[in-house]
Amino acid sequence: RITEKDINAIMEILFNFIRNALPGAHLVDTFPLLDQLPDFLSPWRNQARKNAQNEVKVFGRLVSDVKEKMDNLKIDIECFAARLWEKKEQLSLDFEDVARIAGTSFGAGTDTTDATIEWFFIAMVLYPQTMAIAQKEIDSVLGGDDETMPSFSIFRRLPYCAVLVKEVFRWAPPAPACFPHYSDADDEYK
Repeated sequence: RITEKDINAIMEILFNFIRNALPGAHLVDTFPLLDQLPDFLSPWRNQARKNAQNEVKVFGRLVSDVKEKMDNLKIDIECFAARLWEKKEQLSLDFEDVARIAGTSFGAGTDTTDATIEWFFIAMVLYPQTMAIAQKEIDSVLGGDDETMPSFSIFRRLPYCAVLVKEVFRWAPPAPACFPHYSDADDEYK
């Protein structure tokens, strides 16, 4: 079972990832030669190890809970972590692999969904006329009776809302759009 403490730990993991992935977050990103320094002169390396250990601890506990439920309850649990446990041998995964893969997938979906919803709310506050048009379209398709539940089958009948969602993604992408990278060799353009 995921608790508020787990969610906070996952959000901290995601925050650390995004902070460390930004271009220029560490001096070694700009000067790769610094990567040759010993550990005691490379604080970014020690921090990366601590972050990795924390990820395995947090995600490991969560995937262990899934495995325990699979073993004890003898029911088919429909989640990505359960599928990883079922295919563990076939995919040659160890416990840490299962924890990292499941955790990364969960974290990526959690953070991007959260960020997109937050930006959607900001957009609707800034552009109430846009929200009114979208609401009118939703009411025309669902009937405005507050009883008809939306489903994916009606999505094609909501073209304005579909474009609105795409515009939120364009306006505020939920993940960093660039990572620093360098050429391995000199490149000359003629």
